[in-house]
Amino acid sequence: MEKIRIVIVEDDQEWLDGLTTYLEAFDEFEIVGQALSSDEAIKIVCHTCPDIVLMDIILENSPLNGIQITSKLIEENEIKVIMLTSLEESECIYHSYGFGAVDYLIKSNFEEIPHAIRSAINDQSSIRPKIAEKIRKELKRLLTFEKKTEIEKIQSLLTPQEQNIIKLIDQGLTQSKIARKLFISERTVKNHVGHILRKLDVKSSREAIRKLKGSGVI
Repeated sequence: MEKIRIVIVEDDQEWLDGLTTYLEAFDEFEIVGQALSSDEAIKIVCHTCPDIVLMDIILENSPLNGIQITSKLIEENEIKVIMLTSLEESECIYHSYGFGAVDYLIKSNFEEIPHAIRSAINDQSSIRPKIAEKIRKELKRLLTFEKKTEIEKIQSLLTPQEQNIIKLIDQGLTQSKIARKLFISERTVKNHVGHILRKLDVKSSREAIRKLKGSGVI
């Protein structure tokens, strides 16, 4: 049976040697390269053409971290990268998958590595429940941040008076009633509405309201 060719990227020499010894005990695995830095990782992967790369994230004294290396390697090689790290932050997990990793393992769960390698080779990598929950949390955080940014962007386009006017229109007030309520002329209200439509790139007050509600401004 053809062996699964593996490159390990890890800056801790002791852990690197221990992991190599552990995996070499399996007849199906062949360690074809070890890298202590990002530069070494790129060179070794290009030279050895492995099936699997086990990738640490934090690499001391390297210009690139493991996630950045993963992105670069996948662009240039047909390989599968399994992140193998002590980091459990949701952001690291999310970006690892986003940049192409097929699996994410915590080093303390090293006994899961052989199964993860086999699953990756067979295109059967699964996301563990604990990891999936962290991805969901990070996705929620990013979506919340995106929505907040969109709200702030739109709010910065409209003056406080323009925001008041569009909210009153949404409440069903006519321009004449808005003018009386805000102690301004109806012509001024019309001018404000025109400014709102131009700033939001819409053709009607109703469309402006839909856009503002869709973004959470009102």
